[in-house]
Amino acid sequence: MMIDAPPIPEGFVVERNQSVVLVVERALRHAVVQAGLDSVEGWMTRVGGPVIGAGRAASTVIDLAGSPVRIKALARGGIVGPIWRGRFVGARRIWSNLTTPLAARRRGVATPRPVALALAEGPPGLFRAWLALAEIEGAVDLARAWRSSRPPTRDELELILARVREMHDRGVDHRDLNLGNLLLRRDPSPIDGFILDLDRARLHDGPLPLSSRARALTRLERSAMKIGLGLPSIDWTNGLEDFPWHPYAAGDPDLGRKLVRARRFRRIGIAIHRLGGLR
Repeated sequence: MMIDAPPIPEGFVVERNQSVVLVVERALRHAVVQAGLDSVEGWMTRVGGPVIGAGRAASTVIDLAGSPVRIKALARGGIVGPIWRGRFVGARRIWSNLTTPLAARRRGVATPRPVALALAEGPPGLFRAWLALAEIEGAVDLARAWRSSRPPTRDELELILARVREMHDRGVDHRDLNLGNLLLRRDPSPIDGFILDLDRARLHDGPLPLSSRARALTRLERSAMKIGLGLPSIDWTNGLEDFPWHPYAAGDPDLGRKLVRARRFRRIGIAIHRLGGLR
């Protein structure tokens, strides 16, 4: 099977057979092969096919060489997801699940380390794919955290929004930022935040402009509204009343004032989402 690929990232090697192309960290090569992840059947046995819209629920954690690794089937999102049934036209979007997070990590963005990517072609021109990421132990995404008996505190929200701010300052535009893509790790300490699903991210030469930051924060606010509207018992004074605008701009009054003005221009769309409970 021949698949056009970008240059293989440093530290990775390629394994090929008749059914799959596997790009894997050199240090984990033997462990991945021993786990059967050099074949479609190995991935399907471990994690199956894509679960549309299930987020982290569509993944499982396995042990590779003594370290936990989260593996999942990749899937297209949105309304076309169920139609394509986990298949992609061409391999470009698939490769970005490996190359973009690696590039973001080199810039200092807090995102899980991808360790393996597998692609399988069929029918011709259509591809299925699976991804393995170093597991962030003790982490939960913000959507689940807010639905739990221990919702995030104000300090925890500010920490995670600081990670988003760092990402934007380092020129990485996520494009699909929502509560399900933000991780909170409480234990083992120290408490920290991480950002998931950078495959659609755009890399800029410098910090993001205000318009891109405001768009991302609007998506986060809509996502928080969806959680809050679905769970009236949530204490909106626990940080939601100004999430994510003020925590994001913490320590930078000038940026805060600019974001307040930017939010005013977006208030109509935000109000519509508040009424409809949509993200």
